[in-house]
Amino acid sequence: MLISEFQTTAIALCLAVIWVVVKLVLDNMEK
Repeated sequence: MLISEFQTTAIALCLAVIWVVVKLVLDNMEK
């Protein structure tokens, strides 16, 4: 179970990082 929980947390962090990067890129494009 620990491995599954770690994988879920890792995936969530990756998605969060990707979302932030995409948002920053879009904000820069608008300017």
